[in-house]
Amino acid sequence: LEGLHAVEVATLKPLLADASRDLRREVVRAHRDAGLPFADSLASVGALVDDGDPEVRAEIIRTVGTMLNQEIAGGKTAADSPLAMRAVEVLLKLARAPLAEPTMKSTQNGKSIKTGAAYEREFERYLARLEMEKQPAAVAKFLESQAAKTQPVENLLVATLALEPKASASQVAQLISRADRAPGREELLRLAQFPEEPGVSAALTAALENPATQKAAFAS
Repeated sequence: LEGLHAVEVATLKPLLADASRDLRREVVRAHRDAGLPFADSLASVGALVDDGDPEVRAEIIRTVGTMLNQEIAGGKTAADSPLAMRAVEVLLKLARAPLAEPTMKSTQNGKSIKTGAAYEREFERYLARLEMEKQPAAVAKFLESQAAKTQPVENLLVATLALEPKASASQVAQLISRADRAPGREELLRLAQFPEEPGVSAALTAALENPATQKAAFAS
């Protein structure tokens, strides 16, 4: 059907619930490549954010990112496109908190590295941020919205790190104070680069002086 340009959202919708992860993944991709209406495609694909398969979730991120880019490239701005805001929300929801386990020893240096579900989670966070970095204005607009206030801190951190570094330093500082962990290397770097921004110096000092987070902060 896709090769014959006969794909329709209504035709694809029941296939998104198929037991085959390979079929679900390809149906998600078809929403991206077949030139289907953005609103209908986003509604269908966005409903799969909790799909149990990492390959399907990764394809959702790529597909929604492409839809977002096309919406903005078509002349829409973040301020006047509810669909762009919905696309950012889907990407943000897929940037879930990192998992500490499972891990394994690296065969190269013997260090502990993430594997299985923990590795897949890191990859999804990377993909979601990559797509959000392409449309920072839309991401910034969403982060100002009421919808953003209901999102988990870890998801918000991924979206905030996708913004221009100086403009996001204060937001990173605020979010780190709410996170239930020590700041990571990149978060510390973002703070250290712009200590003059509101709230940043205090957050950086707290991270480096607090015994509960100091060791983890330096190790990152």
